[in-house]
This record gives sequence, structure tokens and C-alpha cells, in this order.
Amino acid sequence: MDGENGTTTEASMLYQGIGMLLLCVIFFVVWLMACRRNRHLLDMEVPLLSGESVDHRIDAATREAEAGYTLCASCAFENFKRFEYCVLCGDKLPSLSMATAEVDDGSDESEQEQESARAVNVVASDARASLVMSPRPRKMSSLSRQQRRARNRREWSRKLDVEGNLFWYRSGGGNLPASSEADALMPGYTVRFKVLEEKEPEQEQGDEEAQEQTADTELVLAVEQPKEDKENADDPKPVLPTDVQLELVEASASDPTEFATGKSTLADAGAERRKEAVALAESDFPSKYAHFVVSTASLIVPAEVEFLKLSVHREFMLEESMDHMYCIQPKNLRSFMRINFLDENGVDAGGVHREWFMLVNELLASPTLQLFKCTNKADQSYFLNPQSRAEDCYPTARSIANAL
Repeated sequence: MDGENGTTTEASMLYQGIGMLLLCVIFFVVWLMACRRNRHLLDMEVPLLSGESVDHRIDAATREAEAGYTLCASCAFENFKRFEYCVLCGDKLPSLSMATAEVDDGSDESEQEQESARAVNVVASDARASLVMSPRPRKMSSLSRQQRRARNRREWSRKLDVEGNLFWYRSGGGNLPASSEADALMPGYTVRFKVLEEKEPEQEQGDEEAQEQTADTELVLAVEQPKEDKENADDPKPVLPTDVQLELVEASASDPTEFATGKSTLADAGAERRKEAVALAESDFPSKYAHFVVSTASLIVPAEVEFLKLSVHREFMLEESMDHMYCIQPKNLRSFMRINFLDENGVDAGGVHREWFMLVNELLASPTLQLFKCTNKADQSYFLNPQSRAEDCYPTARSIANAL
């Protein structure tokens, strides 16, 4: 009996030990998961815009440009290294592990496998080496309609001649100029908008003479303007052109320094400024983005100097936001903005501002509002609705410019 009791005691102690060990393992796993979750929460609690937001934007854009880019094999767009899919055509981008593995195995593979391997080039930028993954471009026959349209975005570009003048250059693919047959069959045109409200002095004089003649022979009904309308008429409001004509100009006869809405700053710029602009246009997208961020950040008035405070209700966010954007004076357009949601507690440290931008942009693109019309659902391309009022487009353009 004593032997059986001893065996039972040892078995029970063994079971208890195994149970305690399992509890310790479970506790250790739960502790690891809690530590990982706490570490993740701490990373999320770190302010995205530490210190001055402008400095953070410049540093982030500079790091993105120095990290290099990943070239899409379908549309040849230079994507940021942290992206896994192309932002233009949605094609899968080559990862760094895939590219390095193919480069390591390329020395032992056959010549046929080497031709299909993706190349990895090392580019030096500001004394730092950055990897640029450049896969072999796909054939045009294997691309979708969206991918072909994205690849042809660089068909037309501005170039400099030997005298420092800009001209339109048409690429035929592979850094080669387009053939004369393509120019003859499908010539290129530039768009120009002309305002038809301005009349010549002779025409205005003729209209005045016609009005004087009719004033002697016809009865005129005089209607007095209400007092409220007179007060509102004295308030300065932006006047937008109502009659605009679309004009197409052949690329060979158009001025590359002109935009669709008029002359650009390159019209009166020197040769060095034009050369810099052309070189920047030919650079990769991360470098362009870094230059854009640095240029726009220099225009923002710091919050320590002055800032605009917009108070809106969530229920009427779009209406109140557009009213506020419409009333901002031109001298305050570059001031820092702080958003305050009424009937809500919280201080805008950057997150509320970004939330406001996101919600307003979603409401502006809403099909129920019909301020914009979706012209291509696949590309999510929007165009101004011709039936929209100019008073609605004006604050919308201001909000988009402020977001940029």
C-alpha cells in the first residue's frame, strides 16, 4: 500500500509540475504578446509631426528621395521604396529580397535566366548609396489600357535647344524621338483657354453709340436696387470668367512656356532657370516630391507667427468649411490652420487637421454633391461639373491648394 501511495504521489506531483509549466509557458506567451502590443502602441503614440510640422515634412521627403525608388515594369513610374504596388497602374513591384536573390543567383544561372532576372543598380545621392530596382520593361502588347496610358504620360516633354529656348519634344519610346509618320498621323496639340469677356475699344464705342440711339426712341423702365443688395454689392468678391473658349494649338506652333491659363514664370526666366526646370522635370518622382515639399514649406507662415482657427460642426462640415475658405483674405491664405470641431473636446495637434482634410475631400468628391463628375471609374478621374456654380468652385480650389 505504501508503494502504491508513493507512486500516486509522484504521479500527482508530476502532473502538477506539468500543469505549472504549461501555465508558465502560457503566461510567458501572453507577456510577450502584451509587450509587443505595448511597443506598437508606444510607436503609435509618438507624434507624427514632432516639433514643427514643416521640418518633419522636409525631413520625411528628403529621406524618401535618398532611399531611391522602385521602377514599375508596366508603366515605368518611379514609386517610393516602401510601396509594394505601383500607385499608377497597380502592378506588383519587385521587392528588395527578390531582386537581391536574383542578383546572387545570376552568376550561376544560364544566359537565358540572366536575361529575365531583375537588375539592381546602386545610385549615389548626396554621398549616400541608395538601391534603385529597375526591372525589365514589359511589352506594350501585354499591357492593359490603363498601363499603356500611364506609360505614355511622358510622350510629350519640354526640352532645351542649343540657344536655351524651350520646345516640345515627342518621345517614341526607348529614349528615341518619334517618327515623322507618327507626327503626321497623330499630331500633338496644346490646350489654351481664352476669356471672351474683354472687348476691343472700337467695339465698346459702337455699343455705347447704339445705346445712345435707343435711349432717345425707347422707353426705359428704371428699377431701384434694394438697400440690402447695394450693401452686398459693395463687398469685394472674386469675379470669375463666365465665357471661356477652348483653343487647340499645334505643338510645333505653341509656346512651351505657356500653360493653359496663361504665361508661366519660365517665360521671362533666364537660361539657367530653364535648364534647372527641365532637369527637375526629367528626374525621378521622389526627387520631384522632395523639391515640391521644400518649395511649398518655405511659403507656409509658422504657427508661432499667426494661424487661422476654423470652427465647424460635423453635421454641416462641408457647408461651413466652404464658407470659411471663401472668406479668408488673400494675405492669410498661407497661414497655418487649426481646426476645431464644435461640441467636441480636443486640441488640434495635427491629427484633427488631417481628419478635416480627409472628410472634406470625401464630401467634395461625393456623387450626391455633383460638384465634380467622375469621368473614369477605373482611374478615379474627376472633372468639373459644367452645372456647378463659380461660387462653389472658388472655395474648393482654395481648400485643394491649402492641402497641397
